[in-house]
Amino acid sequence: MPIIFFHQNEVVGVQGGVERYLSCLLATAKETSVLVTEGGPNQVGSRIAVPMPLVNSVPKWMSYSLGVYLHAGRIRRAIKQFDKTTLEFSRPEYALFSWMFQGTKVFTLHGTGPLRSERLKYVIHRLCCFLLPFSADLLQVVGRDTGALPPVVKSRMQHRIRYVDAWYDECFKVSPFPDTEGPLRVFYAGRISLQKNPGLLFSIIEHCSKEWGGAIEFRYMGSNEDKIPDLVRRNVKCLGLLNAEELATAIADCHVGILCSTSEGSPFIVIETIACGRCFVLPPLPNLLETYDHFPGVFFADDYTLQSFVLKLIEAQAAIKNGMTPEDIHGRISHRSQAVAATALAKLLEDDSHR
Repeated sequence: MPIIFFHQNEVVGVQGGVERYLSCLLATAKETSVLVTEGGPNQVGSRIAVPMPLVNSVPKWMSYSLGVYLHAGRIRRAIKQFDKTTLEFSRPEYALFSWMFQGTKVFTLHGTGPLRSERLKYVIHRLCCFLLPFSADLLQVVGRDTGALPPVVKSRMQHRIRYVDAWYDECFKVSPFPDTEGPLRVFYAGRISLQKNPGLLFSIIEHCSKEWGGAIEFRYMGSNEDKIPDLVRRNVKCLGLLNAEELATAIADCHVGILCSTSEGSPFIVIETIACGRCFVLPPLPNLLETYDHFPGVFFADDYTLQSFVLKLIEAQAAIKNGMTPEDIHGRISHRSQAVAATALAKLLEDDSHR
């Protein structure tokens, strides 16, 4: 079953959970998938490039949506070559233009949507969600949390909702811990944004660097190094944005990952870290607890305080020194490799398109 993906960003070699999710599916579907996205140099695979007007004047999703409107005829002609088609839209806002295309329409929710404090984004997102009962044949929720949906929309669509957990690429392999007698190596990977609770992350780095000295090292993997305050950055080794293979190598050179987010869907970095046999300290989000509670090597902070996260870092270090092995950590998620999970997801899309 051909799948046409609509997403405003190129997804190969780009930071972000949405992009990782789509790039995995594109790699699985191969010649039967097409991505409708912004034009750009060095694009690979099947792409329909959409010129994006007003890109510096309005939010990117608006610019992308306007570009799709203006080029809808060309897009329809390009996908007309396929007999039966599944259309995958990566955010509810795309319901504003999804009506222009024919096929089984799948919308995907990644995470829990904008925060209430982001008032304009929050209102627009919620309003567009009310279009989903009329636009979506299937709604995928990446993770276990439907907080991005207004309750009335969830009720109307409960028989059309499917839940999907993130998976890991085969390059994320188990390897021995780095020197357990040396400093504890802690990493954060991904975007630095409001939902990721960077203030708490920076406080943890400052506190541990001051109290532990050379007994702890922090590493950042991502493209937002400029958002780390100078006083914090001096205690962080910044590795930049890494591709999947480079990320796997960088994770293997650490002991534990950390995430302080106030909202999450099903983060790829968590499952990838577990696949490498490394520990993770997570925030007490209900959907993450439902997915990873009681997993070896996964430690949940009791609350969003500095002391709670520091305590869990200490527990992770103690568990490693007391004999927890990478194989122990990896053991619970062997069934969630990309080859298994992405293929099953593609089949789910195909099966639902025939309903």
